[in-house]
Amino acid sequence: MKRFLAFTLALAMMVLCGCGGNAGETTPSGETNSSSESTTLPTDPSTEPTQPTTEATEPTTEATEPPTEPAPQIRHPLTGELLDAPITTRFLTAAIGNTREAMPTRGLGQADIVFEMYVNGLTTRLLGMFSDPSNVYAIGSIRSQRLHFTDISHSYDTIAISAGGSGYVMSDVNRTGIDYMNVDTSNSSNYAFRDKDRLSQGYSREHTLFAYGESMYTYAKDKGYRTELDQDKDYGMHWAEDKALTDGQAASTVTLTFRLSSNRKDSIFTYNPETGLYGFTQYNMEMVDGSSGTPLAFRNIFVILAKTWTETESGNHYHVSDLIGSGEGYFACDGYMIPIQWHRETEDDVFTFTLTDGTPLEQGVGTSYIAIAPLKSEITAE
Repeated sequence: MKRFLAFTLALAMMVLCGCGGNAGETTPSGETNSSSESTTLPTDPSTEPTQPTTEATEPTTEATEPPTEPAPQIRHPLTGELLDAPITTRFLTAAIGNTREAMPTRGLGQADIVFEMYVNGLTTRLLGMFSDPSNVYAIGSIRSQRLHFTDISHSYDTIAISAGGSGYVMSDVNRTGIDYMNVDTSNSSNYAFRDKDRLSQGYSREHTLFAYGESMYTYAKDKGYRTELDQDKDYGMHWAEDKALTDGQAASTVTLTFRLSSNRKDSIFTYNPETGLYGFTQYNMEMVDGSSGTPLAFRNIFVILAKTWTETESGNHYHVSDLIGSGEGYFACDGYMIPIQWHRETEDDVFTFTLTDGTPLEQGVGTSYIAIAPLKSEITAE
């Protein structure tokens, strides 16, 4: 009975040892026997990789505003200045006396462009172009119409004012069909007045007529003329973003000598680097606006050289220039001067300007002086 219990106990021990043999049984050579089968350990469910869902999902996109275009720049058609709103009123041109005895002029300090040209005899005359005469109290002294004035008014689609004109000149006004207003008056009217102070100071009567700028559009409407600006008209201007000229002939002083036969007249322009403008001197006098006392000054100086001759009609002599086609000229701005070309294909066209190689000229933002000078005129800069 004892032998049976011992046998049973030994058998149980063998079974227990056999169960643990796979974990690390020592072989006769002393090596550890490893199992050839891999053991998979249980994993933490929280570390299981997320399986992609089989349900389709819509891509998410953020709502975006379409890119906005920058607002177009609005520039003044005659000066290139940036505006908050377009100019809507039609331009006005006014015939203004330019003899020594007529000085000072009034209102030209608020003109956008001032033209100077021979009209008859020894005399040059001015043509002021205004984009808003309603802000100008007095414009003048107003003188009679001339052929060049009609030509320019027609080209630039302006309302033209002067103190009448000869039958020869007025027939040309009718031919071109410009909207013309005679502001001549013996004393005063709703549109113009005679300056009695000038009369008492010894001025000749021909230098005492002034137009009321604020009344010009009223006068035009009374005559049935259009007062709205043609927004589609091209005025032929190209504007430099900063300086128009950084090279060329130094031009701190520009002297233009109008020459026709034995007639001679000097217009002198002096550059002020602080203002970037050219002051105007003639008859050994600084030109000022007689209403404000402000010196006349321009950003751009243009000289158009054109064939000029004299026409006689009923005893009257009129200077006429060939302004159709193209020709040579000069441009001064920012203290320099360069040669240029001017162009005007038909009498319906405005003047345009290019460099001598045909590239469009970029002018400075601001007011302009434009001379129409005979071919033999002299232009010097220093």
